[in-house]
Formats: sequence, C-alpha cells, structure tokens
Amino acid sequence: MFSRAVSSESGAGQSLQQQLAHLAADVPARGATLVLVDDIPHTCGDEDFRRSFLLTGGRGCRIPKQEAVAHRAPHTQVLKEFSQKRAGIVYLDPLSELCEGDSCYPTLDGKILYVDTSPHFSQANPSPLASFFRSKFSRLGLARTPR
Repeated sequence: MFSRAVSSESGAGQSLQQQLAHLAADVPARGATLVLVDDIPHTCGDEDFRRSFLLTGGRGCRIPKQEAVAHRAPHTQVLKEFSQKRAGIVYLDPLSELCEGDSCYPTLDGKILYVDTSPHFSQANPSPLASFFRSKFSRLGLARTPR
C-alpha cells in the first residue's frame, strides 16, 4: 500500500487508517510485524522534475528538508499514531537517508534517485535504502541471517 499524501480532511486520514487497520488485523494471528515506511521527500512537480534533469542533472529540484517534513506531516502523523497504538507494528522514516544535509534532491551521491515523482527508485540507484533497512530490521530482530 502506498499513500502519497493525506489531506487535512478527516476522510483521507480515516481512509488510510482503515486500510492500515485492515492490514494490521492479521498481525497478531500470524506473529508478524507490520512495518510502516514513511513517504519520500516530494522535491518538485512532474514538469519541473523533467526540466531539472535536462538542465541541472536533478540538482535544480531542491526542497529544504524542513519543508519536506512539513509536507509529509499529516501522513507521518497517521503512521506514527497507528504504530504507537498497536503491538507488532513499527514505523520507519528514511528521510535522513534520502536527503543531503538540510536539502532533499531527486539525486543522491550523484545518481538519479527516483524514476519520476513517484516513490520508485531508478535503475541507476536501485537500492539506496538497503543499508538503512538492513540496520533497522537487524535492530528490531526482523533480519534473516544469510546462509
């Protein structure tokens, strides 16, 4: 399930909560852990995204990290509250891994990060969060040991 944004209207937040509740219903019976991962930073719109890559290799599509945090705040609040109220549910936020310092770009370490303005990572940078997830899952006891 992916939800780009949750509007401030209660209906959108309620719908996401209903979807999460549906997913979470199976967690206790299966002895599973539901991992909720927050949204990527939305650096710019589709047209600006394309123009930025043509002119600056993506560096022109910059958003201050604090603005990215504010933009995601309604979505973040729903995920955090949901994970805090139920056992077997964990909230993870990869924002710091996807931003450089105080700014977020659609590139990371000189490589295109996203295919477009969606959360799909590009072929040039297919697993920018691998070490983040490995570390978090290991700390939570969710990582499998390679054979």
